Amino acid sequence: MKKCFKNIALVLLGFILGVLSLATYKVYQKKKHLFQKSVKLQKLKNCFKKEIVFIPMHHVGQEGFYKSVKDSIIVLKKEGFIVYYEGVKEPNELDSLKHDIVLRKFRKIIGHYPSRKNKRKQREIKSTIVQPKDKSLGIKIKEDLNVDMEMSVIVDSCEKKYGKIVLTSIDTLPLDDPTYRQKKIEDRFNYTTKIRDDFLFNKIVSSQHQKIAILYGSSHKKGIINRIKANCKITEANYL
Repeated sequence: MKKCFKNIALVLLGFILGVLSLATYKVYQKKKHLFQKSVKLQKLKNCFKKEIVFIPMHHVGQEGFYKSVKDSIIVLKKEGFIVYYEGVKEPNELDSLKHDIVLRKFRKIIGHYPSRKNKRKQREIKSTIVQPKDKSLGIKIKEDLNVDMEMSVIVDSCEKKYGKIVLTSIDTLPLDDPTYRQKKIEDRFNYTTKIRDDFLFNKIVSSQHQKIAILYGSSHKKGIINRIKANCKITEANYL
């Protein structure tokens, strides 16, 4: 009888350890980018008679990762590439009240406000830093292009598809308040990613630039690459 209980205990222990190992692995998979020391680029040739390189960015990461990004951008620019970089734009043609409402609605969609102050507060690993400013990554403001959507356009699109976004008392907190951590509105968040990917893809297709380096969050990589693959013949697709 004791032997039987011992075997059962061992089986249960093995099961528990297996579940914990799986949970740990899943957490690691979600956080592994925080430990990445260098960037991996994906290069696509003969797409709309263009040469395209995707640089997957992390908004929080290791200092070495950002040095790798900068080094890559410097090399690509020497080869004649123009950088199309990410950065949702604040509305610039609204009065102060409407401007503030748009910012708060956008924060509600994604669950936080994407400011450097917030990202510093939300770092989970001490060895990480917040993504450096554009100029510190080798981007030339007068040469390269911020190819992204305006917040008011994103919010309007979401409201047309899903209905009005209602602000509540929690949304009155200051935009940079790190205590504002609401669960993102999943369908609207995914839709926001989709329309931004569509916007970037259309800009690439219509652009006169022959060499384009896309500096965007890694979460956009799959959507952008899939759009390119679906619309042109890929003769080269590899990591540099």
